Amino acid sequence: MKTRALPLSSIAHVQTISEKHARIVGISSDGVQAEIDFPRSEAIKLALQCLWLAVTEATPTPIPTGSTIPEVYMPVMKWECFTVAANGEPGLAIEVAGGARLLFQFPWQAAQTCGQDLAAKGQLAAPASGSKPS
Repeated sequence: MKTRALPLSSIAHVQTISEKHARIVGISSDGVQAEIDFPRSEAIKLALQCLWLAVTEATPTPIPTGSTIPEVYMPVMKWECFTVAANGEPGLAIEVAGGARLLFQFPWQAAQTCGQDLAAKGQLAAPASGSKPS
């Protein structure tokens, strides 16, 4: 069986092919349509691994070749609060190192609690008055 490379830049789309499976469709390095089928339940694992890799690649010291991609904290580079047009719920867009933009939608109670919790953590993490941040 011949193995074909599927460059990420050649991925055309991802589609659902059954209740339990999805397919990545693209054009292989030799110009032939290529498909990669996978369980839909595994999509989050693939997405997180790719996101973590993108974040580590945006750091001054990318992980070495051959390394397993670690779970990483994703530095927030930009954020924006908005209202979801479809239902009026609060939303939060977060851009992480590497440029990925993640969109979150909150029930109003969760938005209030999350905002309060994050503000409290920010107060605890803030440098003492008169000291210089490190």
